[in-house]
Amino acid sequence: MKQKTLIEQLTRLRELELRAEVNQLKEHDGRIAMLETAAAQARSRASDCVTAGAALRELASMGELRLDCARRAAELRTQTQRLHQRVYRAHQRAEAANSARDEMVQTMRRTEHHRDEHESDQFFNWRRVNDRR
Repeated sequence: MKQKTLIEQLTRLRELELRAEVNQLKEHDGRIAMLETAAAQARSRASDCVTAGAALRELASMGELRLDCARRAAELRTQTQRLHQRVYRAHQRAEAANSARDEMVQTMRRTEHHRDEHESDQFFNWRRVNDRR
């Protein structure tokens, strides 16, 4: 029983770990999308400024904003790749815990089945002996 409880707790922990990693990955993807949106808006504003004949200072600041967004997005993509790897490893650990639990359950069922067969054999042997008397 103790082993069963430990494996169930391990399985639960691995599932929670996997969920946490997936949520963190989704959060990073959302940040990347926000940065890409900000860069696209800066690009749009820069093109509007060029057509309106704006000052070079405004264009320079928008260019710096776009470069900053691109740099931060690249950093976040690198972090996201690491998170993908962590999610993959968490998924593997969760699968290993699930397979260990399934194997334990199968072993318990086999043991129970063998015990039941043994008890029925003993009963029928006892019955044969008593029927002969």
